[in-house]
Amino acid sequence: MEPKQGKPVRLFDYFIVVRLTQITDQGEALGTPYISYSFPSKANKKDKGLLQTISNFCFPDRELFPRFKIKKKDKVYTFVLTNADGQKRFGYCWRELERNTKPAKRWPICYCILSFSPCFSLFQQILRSVAQFKKTDILPGFLKWLSKYEIPPPGKAITFAMYDYSFQFKRDDTESMFSAINFESLLNTLDPWTIVALFTFLLAERRVIFVSSNLRVLSNCVQAIVALLHPFVWQHVFIPVLPPSMLSFVCAPVPFVVGVLDIHSAEMKEMPMEEVFIVDIDRNEMYPQGGDYEHIPANLLDNLLGHVQVTVNSFREYQKKRKEDAQNAPKSFDLRPLSQGLLTFYEEILRGFIHFFDTEEGFNREDFIEASPPEIQRFKRLFVMSQMFERFMEPDTAKIIGDKLKEKPLSCPCVINEKELIFKEGPLTKLGGKAKQKGWQARWFVLYGTSVSYYKNKSGLSSGPVGEILLSDITRVRTVDHREKQNCFEITTSYRNFLVYSDSKAKMDSWVFMINYRALVLKKKIKENAFHQPFRRLGARQKSQPNLLSNQRQSVTLRSSQSLLLKVQQKLTRKGSRHEINISETPVPTSSPPPQSSETSTEENDFDPFRRRNTISPLSIS
Repeated sequence: MEPKQGKPVRLFDYFIVVRLTQITDQGEALGTPYISYSFPSKANKKDKGLLQTISNFCFPDRELFPRFKIKKKDKVYTFVLTNADGQKRFGYCWRELERNTKPAKRWPICYCILSFSPCFSLFQQILRSVAQFKKTDILPGFLKWLSKYEIPPPGKAITFAMYDYSFQFKRDDTESMFSAINFESLLNTLDPWTIVALFTFLLAERRVIFVSSNLRVLSNCVQAIVALLHPFVWQHVFIPVLPPSMLSFVCAPVPFVVGVLDIHSAEMKEMPMEEVFIVDIDRNEMYPQGGDYEHIPANLLDNLLGHVQVTVNSFREYQKKRKEDAQNAPKSFDLRPLSQGLLTFYEEILRGFIHFFDTEEGFNREDFIEASPPEIQRFKRLFVMSQMFERFMEPDTAKIIGDKLKEKPLSCPCVINEKELIFKEGPLTKLGGKAKQKGWQARWFVLYGTSVSYYKNKSGLSSGPVGEILLSDITRVRTVDHREKQNCFEITTSYRNFLVYSDSKAKMDSWVFMINYRALVLKKKIKENAFHQPFRRLGARQKSQPNLLSNQRQSVTLRSSQSLLLKVQQKLTRKGSRHEINISETPVPTSSPPPQSSETSTEENDFDPFRRRNTISPLSIS
């Protein structure tokens, strides 16, 4: 691909090489990042002082050097800088240890490219080639050639030859709203429900801090979770990895999304932070519990969670195939369910907004909020009052989106049943209930949409649970003090109390909150459905023949009516009455119920709020 004639769009703005100083102080090696090479050699006036700041972003973990090795997958790392006008500039880094024949701790070197274009795979290819140069005098000529090109279209490549080398750097042929983002770290570390909860926090413009011990994972997760906001754009502080010198940003009284390395988390927690959500990526934990998702209708969250869960399952299948046969495995996994779930969520949130837009006065927020169902008005107010909504909601944009929603609905119903939705899973230890099973037993717990199931271990998920607690049977979940175990909580049901403990207080609090939250959501759903059919506790024979009892009762009732009608007919006949009642055509069903009236649904006929006490409450389900 030849560079365009005229003034091309720059492929990159700067290329720098960053090293750490090797100073000996009282026998300990210390390192300070400094720039050993840059192209072009001088920055323009707008970027004055930028390069020195970037050197700190190249090594936010400089306390960990020198070291023996860097894992191959951890050599690639990216960061993001936001200009005063909100424009994002990406820093693509390739970090490795400098070559040394002696098996000793070595100092690192970082090759960094700054560009406004989010093309991760393309710049990763370029950096890999740079790292393989054995002669450093090739680098200036290589960068001079490369600077003549612009970002190639999807599927196209940059090709040129120099000296004895030939280069070809191809851009991915996929072009979607997530094609430029690496989602593998996010889907591999955080569970689907945590991803959904974080998405709602960002829509409400909260303060969120991500913590991880791995620099690459931390940066990828922060960038991926913010990318879920598309087509909206985060308008506040956004720093995927905070250098140690910038930790005070976590005290800012404005919305932010930042990442902090685990080695700096102790210092961060000592700072005066207010209303902050902290996400521990390595432990898959988030605290404090609760948040803005409590003010969103459960059906919207369940639908979004189902699409995220399908995406996670697709990613796991992709990982499995890649391990079994890397050559024939697909190059990427399917992100379409994730994008469909997000678009469906936005469609429901923005439904009918085009009717509240006036070309002269602008968007009427209050009328739009008041026209929404009461259960979502609080969250909608947070969302439509946000800066990213203000930036997004321009007259031309609003008209285009409104026309698209009218022409082609985006709704994509969830393909996962509510009973199969996974809200939380992990190892817990429960106290056995039977006499033969007294004692603490390690189990793998899964919180589904309608139940809490526990399995022998994680590998036993396919063989079925060894126990199940229906959320409709749960009356209370609370933390308790136990003389032997810490972090204990008790699940109280109408027939038994389950005593469980976790290995950390954060996990215990998370389980207690989520079980209570889902039980409350489920009972609210059932209460709103006045025609909901309550389920009975049936024996083995009745489960195989669910209509047996109702059919027998109908048969007895109709036979009694038949006997009564016969007596009336005989009495009228003896008196010489001309009235005749023909019951010969009245069938006596033995296995099927009588036909329902077209004016009354099956649920309305079967629903009886005054059932006897030996039946389950209408608030319980199987």
